[in-house]
Amino acid sequence: MIDNFIDGVISNGDIAFLVKTILRLAVATLLSSFIGNEREHINRPAGIRTHVLVCIGAALMTITSEFVCNKYEGIMNMDPTRLGAQVVSGIGFLGAGTIIKEGFSVKGLTTAASLWAVSCVGLTCGTGYYSAAVIATLLIYFMLQAAKKVILHHTETKYVSIAVTSADSVSKAAAKLFSTLSISVVSSEIIVGNDNALELKYVVSTGKTSEVFDYAVNKLRMTDDVISVHVE
Repeated sequence: MIDNFIDGVISNGDIAFLVKTILRLAVATLLSSFIGNEREHINRPAGIRTHVLVCIGAALMTITSEFVCNKYEGIMNMDPTRLGAQVVSGIGFLGAGTIIKEGFSVKGLTTAASLWAVSCVGLTCGTGYYSAAVIATLLIYFMLQAAKKVILHHTETKYVSIAVTSADSVSKAAAKLFSTLSISVVSSEIIVGNDNALELKYVVSTGKTSEVFDYAVNKLRMTDDVISVHVE
């Protein structure tokens, strides 16, 4: 609709295409900065600049595809979706750079997914389908922000410190136990004290009911090589 309006107002096709290009890139910048700000606010590895660059690049690929198809129309057969398809697959390499494995937990999957989603928003902006791009951006933001609050409302964070004589055996037992009981491990680390005492520290996410978590703590206390278990 907007593209048709621009074509009706501006008779020169080249100028009309330039105006549409500026508008598409501007919308891509605005929408991606909205999502990137949410990631930057919680100190994720990919923030506003990364999301905006990805979205602008994706939009530019779509615009370039349209330009090339129009330029060589009637001369050769061109598929306007080929460049966009490469963006969708290629963004996976950038997303992989935001994923970090720490102990038994993996961080960055949501940020990687938001980068992929932003690239799709950019492709949509590049076609001039603004309504779909805006709706998708609002849904992405809802899932990143609002849905997170709903999940956190039904979960509780616990800090578990385990004094051990063998970190390797206990860490494997703890990982298996937490996985079996569907207790999410947010982070984990091994601390060596001045007297060479070993301590495993976990940050776990559990449901509001404590029965399952209490069972896990009792099982850990009875595990071989465990000296003591402290919960905060």
